[in-house]
Amino acid sequence: MTESPTIPADLAARARAFHDADFDPDTRAELAALLERGAVAELADRFAGELEFGTAGLRGLVGAGSNRMNRAVVVRTTAGLARWLLANVADVRARGVVIGRDARRGSLEFSEEAAAVLAAAEIPVHYFEELCATPHVAFAVKELGAAAGVMVTASHNPPEYNGYKVYAGNGAQIIPPIDEGIAKAIGETGPAREVPRMPLDEARRRGLLRPLGEALIGRYYDAIATLSKRSEGRAALKVVYTPMHGVGDRFVHALFARLGFPAPLSVPEQARPDGAFPTVRFPNPE
Repeated sequence: MTESPTIPADLAARARAFHDADFDPDTRAELAALLERGAVAELADRFAGELEFGTAGLRGLVGAGSNRMNRAVVVRTTAGLARWLLANVADVRARGVVIGRDARRGSLEFSEEAAAVLAAAEIPVHYFEELCATPHVAFAVKELGAAAGVMVTASHNPPEYNGYKVYAGNGAQIIPPIDEGIAKAIGETGPAREVPRMPLDEARRRGLLRPLGEALIGRYYDAIATLSKRSEGRAALKVVYTPMHGVGDRFVHALFARLGFPAPLSVPEQARPDGAFPTVRFPNPE
């Protein structure tokens, strides 16, 4: 790997260290190219620090570097989460962790890496194999009695972003001091290349990867149905709906049908999940 002499030595050293500790050939190549062409400003932003873990978990631009969302950062984050859970939740290996994902760039890979790290720590993973909505993960944590949940999503952020939301055993997003404890455990984790990861096929064979699907989502609909107090007037209701290229369309249609409402009128251009968000620059419902 060659690098431009115009890059400050400390910045080049941080980039090389991340490159050497990374196991992903795509992000390694991305960094190597930036070093070779002397992209000082870009490298400075990517290594301005580490992506901060807090009450919303992680959120950042997808790409190579310590200040970006990538497989190496997700692996170290999940290793820290596993370490914190093992130290603070006595029955985590009985209860497991729920993992779900949306359709954003990197969501599949990030969710699989998280599952592989947890399985290597002998923590069972209740895994949504298909796209799911964020509330499904929170519901599943409570419904299954899991110790925690992880949803790979950046919510309403622009297409270049992804994120890693963590839920506590009560189904709510983590709050202090839990986030601080997990952040400390992440900081004590070694290079991503050295973090144990179990192949998912092996995790399935050993019962550490437990698929979630339509049955669990059906129980989510049932739980919502118990909150409905009145049924009159439903047939006259008209609703226009758009998930803005998120994953919600099929779930909203199924829920409306389950509750006896007419099907919502979906905006066709924005009904299918698409992590590129082709018709909206900033997919925020506000």
